Amino acid sequence: MQLPLAADGSNVDLSDFDRMRLWVRVSGPGERHELRVFLRNADAAYARSGALADLKPHELVFDASKERMPVDVELRRFMVASWWVQAHPQPLKDSGPELNQVKLLSLTTGGAVPPGSHTIELEAAEFRGVWVAPATFRLGVIGAWMLVITAYLLWDWRRSRKTLGQLLRRKNELQQANAKLKARSQDFEAKAHHDPLTGLRNRRGLQHDVALLTQAQEELFFPLTVVFVDIDHFKQINDAHGHDVGDAVLQQFAQLLQANVQREDLLARWGGEEFLLLMPQTVAGEAMMVAERLRQCIEQASWPAGLTLTSSFGVAQADGAQAMEAALKAADAAMYQSKQQGRNRVQLKVAERGTAPD
Repeated sequence: MQLPLAADGSNVDLSDFDRMRLWVRVSGPGERHELRVFLRNADAAYARSGALADLKPHELVFDASKERMPVDVELRRFMVASWWVQAHPQPLKDSGPELNQVKLLSLTTGGAVPPGSHTIELEAAEFRGVWVAPATFRLGVIGAWMLVITAYLLWDWRRSRKTLGQLLRRKNELQQANAKLKARSQDFEAKAHHDPLTGLRNRRGLQHDVALLTQAQEELFFPLTVVFVDIDHFKQINDAHGHDVGDAVLQQFAQLLQANVQREDLLARWGGEEFLLLMPQTVAGEAMMVAERLRQCIEQASWPAGLTLTSSFGVAQADGAQAMEAALKAADAAMYQSKQQGRNRVQLKVAERGTAPD
């Protein structure tokens, strides 16, 4: 169902509206009646042709059977459909949500519906916003806010500058510690501390590096987050395509991880298809975002023999050297939880300092 917002087919600016109200019913087989709502924007930067496929779709999905009429939907919940972004690469400034030139309201069923006849009945749709105050009052409010904002920005700038200076000093000290470590152990690492297939540290090499760093600069090493990464269904790849393809996958996998982590992070092949990433001066929340980005990179990459590859992640934080063993066990357990829950996931597990996880 495609409905133009304006009778003459022109675009409508919804920037000053904050919600949409729908009087809609969905019927059909099954208990769930998912409804997909699209607001299609027609900015000239990407929709000069005017074709429906070029209009940027902002999507929202909900189960209409669980909502009371009318359904109030906040416009900020609409997100640009990922399939459109992939098919229409845009500069960063044009890739986010835009509701300034909306041409069409589209309604359709959800992606996974049982066979049969599905009916969407739309009685009405309206957009709602808040009227602004009179101009004189608005100017007074703006002036007061500008004073508050200016004072806050000045305070925040000074605080941020101080914090940034501390972080840069810590980062520089950590880089210097890493440089000294590499200079002292380069020959030894090449022979005994690196995996010959991927070129990454092996388990022994990682343990050696961690011991040196914690002895020399423990206060710069923690908090540290442990991330276990395991290639999903790797045995099936070896069985179906042979060990040459499996080795090529491991080499490319290691290169992808190495290219997408910080220079200060420590990456190792822990064994088989399992890799371990240690992220100094990083809390678990930040590491979860990095792991999710890595998971997406792996899923979207091109792999040998036309394979599609996914991986499971386990994340845990250590606040000091005494908590390292517990964090390793917790991250390993989190990785196996990720596999048990369907694979291709990032799972966090919290371990108490100095204790083993449940």
